[in-house]
Amino acid sequence: DAITTRNGKQVVYVVENNKTREVEVITGNELKGQVIVKSGLGGGETLVNNPPQKVVDGTAVKSKSSG
Repeated sequence: DAITTRNGKQVVYVVENNKTREVEVITGNELKGQVIVKSGLGGGETLVNNPPQKVVDGTAVKSKSSG
């Protein structure tokens, strides 16, 4: 649920140094309810899940603990 559409492009928001960076992604097929990202991500990034419309490139964020 990290992939969203902005200005007609599929993008995700990567968290770096407590700020978001918008990254365009190319998606492939869906597999078991998950979308395959063919390009745009390397694999170890932290993403904003279900980004609200107010999240844009450079938005300050805090990570939630997963515990």
